[in-house]
Amino acid sequence: MRTSRTRTLYHLSLAGLALLALRPVDPLVRALDVLLAPSAVLSHLCAPLAWMGGRPAIAGEGQEEAAYAAQLALEQAVLASAEPQNPLRVEKLAGMRALRAEVSGRPRDDRDRIWLRLAQAGNISSLRTGDAVVSGDAFIGTVDVEASRLTAQVGVVEVQLVTGAQFRVGAEIDPEDSRFTGPIVGRRRMVVGGLAPHPDRILLAVHNPEQPGGVGARVIVSETVRVGVRTHLANGFVLGVLARGIPAAWEHASARLAEESLLGIQPIMDFAHGLHQVLILTDSEPEAIGNGATEMVLPVQDAAAWRSTQLLLRGESSPLRAGRKISSGSVNGVSVGAAVSVGTHLLGRVIRVGPLGADLSLLADPGLRISTIALLQDGSGKRPHVLGQLTSLGKGAAGSVRFHWPATLTLEVPSGWEPDVGLPAQIWTGSGDDGLPRGLLIGETDLPFGPGPHIIEVRLAADGLVDHGTQVWVGAPAGTPVSELSVSGEEL
Repeated sequence: MRTSRTRTLYHLSLAGLALLALRPVDPLVRALDVLLAPSAVLSHLCAPLAWMGGRPAIAGEGQEEAAYAAQLALEQAVLASAEPQNPLRVEKLAGMRALRAEVSGRPRDDRDRIWLRLAQAGNISSLRTGDAVVSGDAFIGTVDVEASRLTAQVGVVEVQLVTGAQFRVGAEIDPEDSRFTGPIVGRRRMVVGGLAPHPDRILLAVHNPEQPGGVGARVIVSETVRVGVRTHLANGFVLGVLARGIPAAWEHASARLAEESLLGIQPIMDFAHGLHQVLILTDSEPEAIGNGATEMVLPVQDAAAWRSTQLLLRGESSPLRAGRKISSGSVNGVSVGAAVSVGTHLLGRVIRVGPLGADLSLLADPGLRISTIALLQDGSGKRPHVLGQLTSLGKGAAGSVRFHWPATLTLEVPSGWEPDVGLPAQIWTGSGDDGLPRGLLIGETDLPFGPGPHIIEVRLAADGLVDHGTQVWVGAPAGTPVSELSVSGEEL
């Protein structure tokens, strides 16, 4: 009788654990982590026995040099993407201070704001509310000093994006842009800010346009110099292209209805997932000096930001998922979202953390999201292209993973390239995704052209690497500045 009762309790416990694996309950999972902590400690102590039978993933000297050269090329291309390409805008920067910063994340409750980490944290004290923020040739928002005081101790600046509902900036049709038909009669001014209520496209809202016309032309910032407004610092920087947003439901509507359709601006930036490197434009005097060049340290090679770990058992019960467990947890500084890599190759991201271990979602795990940037290889040299957020769709062919790519920023066909032939590219992690440092190699693919969304198949860089040499990102210490390397090696 006692044996039967014990067997029944055993089967009930086993069924409960199986149900818990399928439908995790956080308090119970945390309790199990604590109860099983001695077993985890024992597995760590016994780990050297397993290492003796394994082959460490040690790259040869030539491979290490090649990997560093590739990362350096990426770093230079990414940091250069913050600088304007148009000569007029480059000349404009000569009359002001341009502080380099990297997007480090955004508040969960306000997607129209981002956090920036300055290349030199001491410069944060010289910023003023309203200082303009640009990326390349694009205007993206303004500094909010009041909000930044909450995070100033770690060198982080909060920025209000132009997509915010209350944001307003003066703008006009670029008089240098002749892509639309019809003569320019006077200045076509308007106010821009917030998002237009369009169900199918992301459009910046246009308020009080001064004159009709100009659809298809570039729209630039145009503010007068007045007290309390500092967006004039970004005059001439681009907001986007003036467009009429016709929802899909209106495709067969009358010409009159189409003429009265929504007027908006198609931005040239992916505000949701494509902001990486920026410049803060200010004319205030610096309160902290530190403009000299510093020794280059790539983020992914910062030893203080990583912890060695071990891949343990499979972490997903479903054969359709791809997960593992790692031997590092909250006591090691690991948090949800942290990157896990072999060398500089991304393996996946942490999705749940216990005291002495964590669950890892591999790249082939459907639903995994990554902020990415591509280095295009079109024969004219490697150049960056912001891909935005890729979402894993699971395993593809041998050694590859299929990803959903929204292609918010359309990839244009290079001159002399066959449009039916994809453009070779390396896929790397970008900035702005908490726990995921820029510069981790994901793999290679051929990117399709034209508007998205697209399904791309990425050949993983980490495929076939053995488990040893795995590391997990814990982040740089508070106040650590990001790298400030530019093409010239100096601050603008």
